[in-house]
Amino acid sequence: PKKHRPGKVAAAPHPFDHVFSTVVRSPPVSAHGLATPKGFLPLANHICIGNKKRQKRTKGFDDGRSEVAKAWQRACDESPAQILRAMVKRAVASGIKARWLIADAGYGMKANIALALDHGLHALFLMKRDRTNYRVDGKLYKAKELYQLFRRRMKPVAGGSFRSVAFNAEINLKTNKEEPDRWVPVQLMLSRPTRNWNKNGWVLSLCTDMEVSVDRMIELYLGLPEKGLRSTLRFF
Repeated sequence: PKKHRPGKVAAAPHPFDHVFSTVVRSPPVSAHGLATPKGFLPLANHICIGNKKRQKRTKGFDDGRSEVAKAWQRACDESPAQILRAMVKRAVASGIKARWLIADAGYGMKANIALALDHGLHALFLMKRDRTNYRVDGKLYKAKELYQLFRRRMKPVAGGSFRSVAFNAEINLKTNKEEPDRWVPVQLMLSRPTRNWNKNGWVLSLCTDMEVSVDRMIELYLGLPEKGLRSTLRFF
């Protein structure tokens, strides 16, 4: 969550706010919690500051060894994706039994998909419209190319609130040249609100559960948790 503050704010970075389509002065917060049939339980949150376009602090810490000082240093040194990975590892190590790892596009990247699979979780991420390649029927496509290919196949789902289409694909979780290829099967879903006529109002979601339906993917992302004992780790 971001809250725009005018003028100079000590230690605040300048992230791009996709809601207002402008740069704001506000520290984004990585927060995660446990979604269960009985409600949502916040587990942890951490401010993410980074080193880009960050206002200088007006004063230092009285004790650099304090937890506040250490948290500040982590916020400066680590990206939101690194903070997410640390949070997931702590949650799994503490014995939390979850089935899903769900997060928005800020976390939709190969390393986090691999993180979910390596911990026995199904991933459900909104994905950025970047240069990531997805393999469909043996051919490689980027997000915008997939939208042009499948947009006419989108049909009303979730009671008519959305128009969506899902299809099987593969993504290579390899992140550097030294690693071997790691192609994994995924479901990709293109969707947009029915009443949103903005040509850029569509989103691409990735799900590692090949059996889940389009309606259920939307329900999960909107916050309707799994039934039973297993819960959902949600990041935003």
